[in-house]
Amino acid sequence: MFVRVVRQGENLVLVIPKEMFGVKDGAQLELVEIKPGIYSLVSPDALAPQVKKEAPLPAEIPSEKLPVSFEELGLLKKMAAMPMEARTIKGMGLSGAEQMMLNVLKKRGFIFFSEKKYPGGVYGLSREAYEMATRGSFFSPVPSPAERLSEKKILTWDEHLAKYGYVIIENEVEARDASMRLEQELRTGEVLGTRGFDKKYYVAQKRFYSAWNEKIRPLLMEKMLNLDQVAEKLSMSEVAARVALELMREQGEIIEKKKGWYSTV
Repeated sequence: MFVRVVRQGENLVLVIPKEMFGVKDGAQLELVEIKPGIYSLVSPDALAPQVKKEAPLPAEIPSEKLPVSFEELGLLKKMAAMPMEARTIKGMGLSGAEQMMLNVLKKRGFIFFSEKKYPGGVYGLSREAYEMATRGSFFSPVPSPAERLSEKKILTWDEHLAKYGYVIIENEVEARDASMRLEQELRTGEVLGTRGFDKKYYVAQKRFYSAWNEKIRPLLMEKMLNLDQVAEKLSMSEVAARVALELMREQGEIIEKKKGWYSTV
């Protein structure tokens, strides 16, 4: 079945044959670009109730191939579980850290903002983001080699925190900015932060800290290790390992017996 595209004023209009069953006059269809040159017309209202019932569970993707971090995947899962009309900043109840993460994912094309159907606009997930969010809890907190390399790219402190779940802030001005913007998260424990002996600020989301605390503590219970050894044994980047160790030391989980060497209390 073919449809025609005609110009109507400043807009292009799709002319659909009347033989197309299930499409009524005035119906709103979403035009989805599958890939360049290939499009699909989708009725959001008709499709929504069928997704969980009819769609087979996709095969899991190895964590090293996922283009998002553990924290970003958590936000995508949270959004995917919500009805479309609830996906506003207020409706989703996002924290300050999650709002920053939302903006980063929007820039990267995983999230979009639309005002077509809902007053005030709502946030939606791209096809790729929705597929990742509905595959189950398969994501590992271990950063992939590609992710470790990309840490070297220039990111703002909030982009790094949103993407990787941690950041080291060396600039006093940025540290004050982070303190103000993350005030609520720091107070509730959703985000942890400390100033190291090197006068740098180590900040991480609670989920990042908890995941690595569970992996690092058993290692340090066996013997004293330095930063490089911890990073190598757990396939962590040195930056991530440093943040985790500094925060664990601040929380009283471990001690630094001598400069750069750690063990449990």
